[in-house]
Parts: sequence; C-alpha cells; structure tokens
Amino acid sequence: MKIIDRNDDFYDHFSHIYGIDDRITFDRRKSVRLTNEMLYGDHFRYSQSDWYYWSPSKSKFHLLEVGYVQYIIQTDDVKVNKDGYTLMYDSAKIKILHVYNDNRHFGETPIFITSINLDTYRDYWRWRRKKKKVREYIIPSLEELMRGGKKHKVTNLPIFRGTLLTKVLDAEKVWREIQTYISSLDNDKDISIEMTEKQKARTHGFDKYSFRHPVK
Repeated sequence: MKIIDRNDDFYDHFSHIYGIDDRITFDRRKSVRLTNEMLYGDHFRYSQSDWYYWSPSKSKFHLLEVGYVQYIIQTDDVKVNKDGYTLMYDSAKIKILHVYNDNRHFGETPIFITSINLDTYRDYWRWRRKKKKVREYIIPSLEELMRGGKKHKVTNLPIFRGTLLTKVLDAEKVWREIQTYISSLDNDKDISIEMTEKQKARTHGFDKYSFRHPVK
C-alpha cells in the first residue's frame, strides 16, 4: 500500500516491510495529528468562574473505525498537571473494551475516531444488586451505536503517533485493515501527477532534439 501524507503514523513502516503497491493508494494528506489532550478532552470541564476542574472518575469512550473493523476504547484514571489555566495530560489507563468484526464500514474515510457515550447502556440493575461501585456496560450492537446517542465530532484520518492508543492497537493489523478496505473499493483514486508529453520525455532522459529527423 502506498501512503501519501507528510505526517508519519505508527503503522506506516509496514508499507516498506511488505512492499509499496502503487495500485493501492491511501491518500491521507488531510490527516489530523492527535494528542492525548485532544483524545481525553471530555474529562475537562469549566466552572462558572472559567477555572478548570477535573473529574478523574469519569470514564471516557471512543469509537475507532479502521476499514471494516470498529473498536470501543475506554480510558480511566486520567491524571493531569495543572499550570494556571492549562491542564496537561500526564497518564491514564487505556484498554480496548470491545471489537466489532461485522465487515461493515460507516465513515467517509478508511479510518476515523469519535467520542461516544456508553452511559446510556450501563447496567444499573446489576450494579445495584452487587452493591459495588463497579462500572459495567452493556455493549450495544454496531447499528444501535452508530444511530443512537449524542452526536460527537468525527476526526477523519487521525494520526495516533505519540498517543496512548499506540499501546493498545496492533500496528500491523491497522495497516492490513486499511489496505484491505481500500483494495476492496471499486473507485480507488489515482493520485499520480498528471504530466505533459514533454515532461514525460524529460523524465526518461529525452529532449526536443532526441527525435529530430536526420538532415538530408
């Protein structure tokens, strides 16, 4: 797979390991480089006096779609360093809560990530019966998750290098899923640069004198 982008991600090197196939082109030129602060931003809240306050007990969930595979990713125990009005991410616990393998794709691009709210699907009855403060969630179907709940901003073509997501995602699997998805499309884009006949000739070492008719 050929990746076109000025940003590098943690799975890009597999294109060099397995070879670059120009017929499978991943145009990632509008990629967005993510940070941990961007991923866990919903943990931050404003008070009435515009001062930040922190809610570390709140779990944070993301839906990540890679080709035909979707992941629910959960983060907890997010810790930050406070410097005036700025909160900088320090550490967090992160895990893959669930993986969908329904062979379906919903996004406009081969890969996207968005925040989701699983509080709607929490099993309160089981939580109360056990009398333990353990957060347990019912995993909804993929269709229910995609059409229900609060609509969050979708980040298309995210770059995960430098974030905690690289610790739980399999780089080779991400690369393979993107390649599989792009190769399955019938309308793959040709990103090759259009050149005139004179430009093509120059790239092959010819010029305007190369094909002159001999002087009679």
